[in-house]
Amino acid sequence: MAFIKLILVICLLYGGLVLYAYLTQREMIYFPDPRPTKPVDAGVPEMEIVSFKTRDNLSLSAWYAPPKSSSLPTIIYFHGNAGNIADRAPLMKPYLDQGFGVLLTTYRGYSGNAGIPTEYGLYNDARGAVEFILREQTSPCIFLMGNSIGSAVAIQIATEPDYPIKGLILQSPFTSLVDIGKHHYWYLPVASLAKDKYDSFSKTDRIKVPTLIIQGLTDTISPPEYGRRLFQALPHPKEIEEIPGKGHNTLFEPELVIQFVNKYSCR
Repeated sequence: MAFIKLILVICLLYGGLVLYAYLTQREMIYFPDPRPTKPVDAGVPEMEIVSFKTRDNLSLSAWYAPPKSSSLPTIIYFHGNAGNIADRAPLMKPYLDQGFGVLLTTYRGYSGNAGIPTEYGLYNDARGAVEFILREQTSPCIFLMGNSIGSAVAIQIATEPDYPIKGLILQSPFTSLVDIGKHHYWYLPVASLAKDKYDSFSKTDRIKVPTLIIQGLTDTISPPEYGRRLFQALPHPKEIEEIPGKGHNTLFEPELVIQFVNKYSCR
């Protein structure tokens, strides 16, 4: 009898843990810094604050600098799941110095934007960003660049035929958020619980543009095996660069990005 009671207690505790994980999962995925910031305070005075509407009628702000020449490409950058737009400003300096256009995006709930982040909300935010560039520029040469969860956002947009994307740059990507969840929370039924799946692996056959994957070999958040699996499923042309000694939050490698953009740019 005591053994049966013990089993019942364990089951109840586990059930409570599963319910808690289900109810709080988005708080475990998204870590927005909601403070509004300015480009000049983040070291990129050449950028300006712009705004655009999403398809679900949310007004979002982003930071933008047009290309210095109409022949130069524009990079649209989608950041990871935590922090603030200002945190990514130093990462954009090498591309601004090259004369590239840069649209540094942020999401609903982040950096002074209204709304609550979800998978489909982030996709709508990204669509609004690309549509902003299509309005701002005549015949733009667009490269999408995404980091971590932003790589899944970039992949989704690259699969949509409405957008003339020239190339795709993925830093610390993964096959799906469910796979990453299973890796970290192996004791939970992640596949059954997940509301936001970011299933990039299933979308690879719809990507029709050159793709570069950059990942750190010491990444413990999104281990490189998931990026390799994604790479194997991608169609050609594709490239992968694995950087020794770099982890999830220490990856930068602008020279690889610039080389890739120049290789496949519209010039």
